[in-house]
Amino acid sequence: NKSLVEHDIHTPLVLPPRLDDICHMKGSECAGYMPRRGDFDVEYDPEAETLVADMEFSSSDTPSERELKLQVIQIYNARLSERERRKTFLLERDLLDYRGNQARDAQRDPEERDLIQRMRLFARFHTPEEHTAFLETVLQAKRLRKEIAQLQRYR
Repeated sequence: NKSLVEHDIHTPLVLPPRLDDICHMKGSECAGYMPRRGDFDVEYDPEAETLVADMEFSSSDTPSERELKLQVIQIYNARLSERERRKTFLLERDLLDYRGNQARDAQRDPEERDLIQRMRLFARFHTPEEHTAFLETVLQAKRLRKEIAQLQRYR
């Protein structure tokens, strides 16, 4: 009686995953990431919970105290949303697939690899598809400039 659960956007997995499957799961080679849970050992902003850890609502709270506590909860929820946004960012862009990313980077020449590293800053402003298209366009422009410079030297 094996139940299937959609673990990732791409592949359904049998629960619980076998040990042989874990080594093939994305992020299994990344320290601090637990692929079975799909979670990090230390989350982004680990102190977010300290805001609400000792907070209690009581019937003796004044309206201003209650309003303050509700604002603290809103701040806490914003911090949790940012945590989730960052985790989704990593998963959508396959940044946990360390070996795959290393293999793709190894196929590029060092100049292109350096340019891609510098352009990673802009990934947060694009969807994964837009960023890939952006990188290809920038790389194509760099290749063309390099070819133009080489042709001018031959003149």
